[in-house]
This record gives sequence, C-alpha cells and structure tokens, in this order.
Amino acid sequence: MGFLSSLVGILGFGIGISVGLIIGFYFFIYSEPEDVEDPVVRPLYELDTTTLLDLMPEIPFWVKNPDYDRVDWLNKFMLHLWPYLDKAVCDTIRTTAEPIFGEYIGKFQIEAIKFENLSLGTLPPTVHGELTSSQLVHALVFLLLVLVELENLLVVNFRILERVDCI
Repeated sequence: MGFLSSLVGILGFGIGISVGLIIGFYFFIYSEPEDVEDPVVRPLYELDTTTLLDLMPEIPFWVKNPDYDRVDWLNKFMLHLWPYLDKAVCDTIRTTAEPIFGEYIGKFQIEAIKFENLSLGTLPPTVHGELTSSQLVHALVFLLLVLVELENLLVVNFRILERVDCI
C-alpha cells in the first residue's frame, strides 16, 4: 500500500505542477492589467522654466557638464560594499553616541537610553560623477558628486525612572 500511495503522490504532484504552470502561463501572457495608463510624454522645449528646474536634480551631473566623468564602476562597488559599510557606520554611531547618552542617565529621571534598531537602509549612496583636477603643482583634486537617498531606520529606547511613594 505504501508503494501505491507514493506512486499516486508523485503522479499527482507532476500533474498538479504541469497544470499549474500552464494555467499560470495563460494568465500571465493573456491577461491585461486594467489600471495601467500611458504616461504623458512631451518634448523638453514645451516645458516651462519651473518644470525644467524641477527635472534638473534628477539628471546626472556628467550629462550636464562634460568635465565630469561617469563612474558606474564605483556605484557597482558601493552596491556590493554597502551592507558592510552600513554595519560599520552604525557601529561607529553606536559607540560615539553611547558616551553622550551616558551623560543624561540619571538626569531628568532617565534610567537608560539605548538604540533598539539602527540602520542606514538598503540603498547605497549614488555617485553621479567625478572630476579630477591637477591644476595645482603638487596636488591632485578628486571631486565626487554623491546623491544620498537613505532609508533610515532609527529606534531609540528611553527608560524613565518611575517613582512610587508609599504612604
């Protein structure tokens, strides 16, 4: 009986997976979403001055200025390095802030101040361009334009002394 139930289970699994994939493929290919709208696309010469100024920060600086170089390699490097940098920066913030928090313990009836959760998020900073200048004789100037869009997550716990007077 065990062999028969195993055989029927394997056949049911195989038939179920194949029927599920066929139905899923049909719904994925032949179904049209109803709430999709076409975006309004206009040429730049039709836009007014305020709209153009609103669009300018979104354009990378290497597009606006030919002196700046494109640094996609640095952005890829930052993307791979970001989890480790996030952990190191958060640890530095913790070790720097704890002595400062220690000054307030005991004052204002505060028993403890601790970070519950501290993270800079999953998005690394984006380098929009770099400019290398060697105008000085004994110096090399390396300018980076960095756009930082962080998903900060900071939760600080305050434990306050409770004073109970018994009469």
